[in-house]
Amino acid sequence: TSEIAIEPPDANLATGDFLWRLSIARIDADGPFSAFPGVDRTIMLVQGLGMVLTSTDGTSLFLDRPFVPQDFPGEWSLDCRLMAGPVRDLNLMVNRSLARARRTVLDVGEAPRPLPVAGRGTLLVHGLQGYAKFSGVDADWAGGALTAGETLIAEISAMAAPATITGAGTIFAAAIERRDET
Repeated sequence: TSEIAIEPPDANLATGDFLWRLSIARIDADGPFSAFPGVDRTIMLVQGLGMVLTSTDGTSLFLDRPFVPQDFPGEWSLDCRLMAGPVRDLNLMVNRSLARARRTVLDVGEAPRPLPVAGRGTLLVHGLQGYAKFSGVDADWAGGALTAGETLIAEISAMAAPATITGAGTIFAAAIERRDET
């Protein structure tokens, strides 16, 4: 697993002292997934032919189409079965007692459209394919266009109204809001 970002930056996944964490994982073989009690998880296939995650109670999550997020509680003990070879997935983990996430996958077009965020908190945008350009966003990312594999992190309260997005591609966007800010 490659960590993209974690909040706070000095947090540790093993001790669970994080608010949220975004990562990319490569899975080469069938096997168990780690349980993370108290964490809400979102996982999405980004490369490969897919996998099935099955919990001990028999619930199955099929990740057989790219860019279709699946949400599940971190308490679940899951077993992973690859459908046909290695895969890469995007993972968002949020400490349930401290924050909540609203997430979406957007196909971005050349016509400007509002970013799907409101309120306060942190915006995470990860490029999945193509590119995206932003207007009205003050972020920890400085480039002409966000491309596949790049991540933008911005404070929602610092955005100009309305913040917009244009481009030609697909992005994963998540607004992370602290529970004490709601």
